[in-house]
Amino acid sequence: MMNPLRSTNNKTFKIQKTKIDEVINEIVIKLFENDITELSPDITGSSKYSYPIIEELSSKYNIRVETLLNEMVKKDFLKRKVYDKFVICPKCGGSRFTVKFLCPSCGSINVERITLFSHISCGYIGILEETREDGKYICPRCKKPLGIMGKDWIKIGSTFRCKDCGASFHIPGTRFYCIDCGGEFNYNEVVYKNIYKYVVNTIKVKEIYNQYLLGLVEKYLVKNGYKVKRDSTIKGLSGIPHVIPILAKKNSSETIAIHTLLSEEDEELSAKILGIYGIALDTPEILHLILGVKIIISLEGKLQNVKLIKGNNADELLQKLSEYVK
Repeated sequence: MMNPLRSTNNKTFKIQKTKIDEVINEIVIKLFENDITELSPDITGSSKYSYPIIEELSSKYNIRVETLLNEMVKKDFLKRKVYDKFVICPKCGGSRFTVKFLCPSCGSINVERITLFSHISCGYIGILEETREDGKYICPRCKKPLGIMGKDWIKIGSTFRCKDCGASFHIPGTRFYCIDCGGEFNYNEVVYKNIYKYVVNTIKVKEIYNQYLLGLVEKYLVKNGYKVKRDSTIKGLSGIPHVIPILAKKNSSETIAIHTLLSEEDEELSAKILGIYGIALDTPEILHLILGVKIIISLEGKLQNVKLIKGNNADELLQKLSEYVK
């Protein structure tokens, strides 16, 4: 017997999944129309960052930003790359800290960094900070001013020293003090969080936008009384079959074929245009309308039964399509 609770949960999951898919498609449309090839976080504070275009739809549909981004990565719309890292408090999630050095021997915060040097003229080696007298650095051995760094004296290195227990060490301990909640943590306890940027898979985005555009055109044609077939196969004068994305006819009016071209950067653009021309030559009785999004080429006067309609987005193309669809 089916568990009714499990059935309800599955149904809810499917509804939620469908909703996420719809929102992702809306994001993809925005990515294409706004020429966005990368989503970088907008960092506004020590631990605050956002992805504005995702935040907008996240708020609109009440879906977490992380959920949308993760789903888009899974569906190969985005590729995740590390952009930055934040140190996060494991207790309250804040990232405002004061950081203090500790003596690894006794745990005291009363530590100082000291500089080891060598006085070239007399060969003395010691601690630079201990040679300061009345604002000048005086060599403890020869009692002369140290002079110019790199010429009269050289820096050997630096280390730390605890002023409580006297221990010397090269690497001090660290302690993070959270300003927001007062928690204290060492470096092993704080959260080191990845902040990502997302590279857009422009090929897949184009595929989705193309289907979105064809869907809008199909609805528009049907609304205007046309009978529409998607991915229809027709034979030309040569007898060769051709697949047309949208084939539409209204009563006794001429048949219209709809083709799409997306963006000038498409490496296959020339091949696609030649392919459409070949189909148009083989089917002279059909009016071939090429809907070009973000392209700058011109096809005027090439073939009488081929018309290029250009626009920056789907809405512009639908408005211009009305000149040919009566």
